[in-house]
Amino acid sequence: VSTQSFFFFFFFFFFEMPSPPLCRLSLLLLTLVATSLLSIAEAQGPGGGSSSSSSNYFDRLRDSFYDALLGILLVSISIPLLWLNEGKHIKMQRLFEFGQKAVIPVEDAKCQSQNQGKLVHVTGQADTTTEVRDPDLGINAGRQLRLRREVAMYQWVEHTTTSTKENWGGTKETVTKYSYSSEWKDYPVDSSNFHTPQFPSNPPAWPVTSGSWDAVPVTLGEFALSGQILSMLTNWQNRPVTERDVAALPEAMRHVVQVHDSCLYIPANSEKIDLHAETTPTVGDHHRDRDPDHNSDQLSSLTLRRMDQQPQIGDVRVRYELIPVGPVSLIARQTHAGFVGYRVAKNKGEDDGEAAGLLNGTVKALSTSRWDDEFESH
Repeated sequence: VSTQSFFFFFFFFFFEMPSPPLCRLSLLLLTLVATSLLSIAEAQGPGGGSSSSSSNYFDRLRDSFYDALLGILLVSISIPLLWLNEGKHIKMQRLFEFGQKAVIPVEDAKCQSQNQGKLVHVTGQADTTTEVRDPDLGINAGRQLRLRREVAMYQWVEHTTTSTKENWGGTKETVTKYSYSSEWKDYPVDSSNFHTPQFPSNPPAWPVTSGSWDAVPVTLGEFALSGQILSMLTNWQNRPVTERDVAALPEAMRHVVQVHDSCLYIPANSEKIDLHAETTPTVGDHHRDRDPDHNSDQLSSLTLRRMDQQPQIGDVRVRYELIPVGPVSLIARQTHAGFVGYRVAKNKGEDDGEAAGLLNGTVKALSTSRWDDEFESH
């Protein structure tokens, strides 16, 4: 029953029922109390409560006036922004047309002196002689171009829903309801800003965070690929975590983690683990017997539950992705045995200091039959 319905009910009985004035006065007081309680009940939302704000007719008229001014302002700003965007589109179209005419195909990824300072298109096998590894957890991905660690924590997340209703006298009331759910998030959720202050908080510290590492050096035929060029390659592939990788973990963490669905799970309250308490063990140590009495403080945080199916607030999930060695296609300016962005001058005779545009390297990671990804930096 809404507050408005209760008012209709009261007025009907107040004026139609034959009753003494004292009874009517008692009924009036009782109705006011009941209406207040009903309003409070309507404002309370499941799973975290709610907050409400009301506005009268003049407030709504003022808000409409502000909305009209904002609309006029947005229209005034959109016209020059549209003009600038169209100008940039035309500029980039001209740059690409210039690139199609000026680009020089390079066969077998050979570094030729006559191409120094020119726009070249090189296709070949990106390769490396080094192994890329996670320096924090010690997991070795082997001979790959790039390795990325993605970390997520099981945290409380606040959700808000807003509804508006009109009351008697032309006033409008806005009710915001708050609810909470536990979810995997790859960024810290600040629970101190939750609307419900007594709600359980999220852990303030993470045992590990996300990161990425590149192999050094990486070659493309006779050329060397810099870190900036490698950052344009993002054809990531899943790198499963196995029980064998557990042997590479720091000793303090090795006994508390779980491996499920190609991911590494670290239990809650493990942010105090010192990742550098011991040097990285060898793979052969994986088959040794684990001492049940070792690191009892760390083992106390490990339960028999599966953290992928029954996660708790503070559990951490770690997954890895990599970019393997393979064919790469690159368009950039050749400089010695490397690549940089290509500058296009306004008119003939102008030097790079008066350049009107910058056509940076375009890198594509190739598969056997199609482009996997394309990346452009302006």
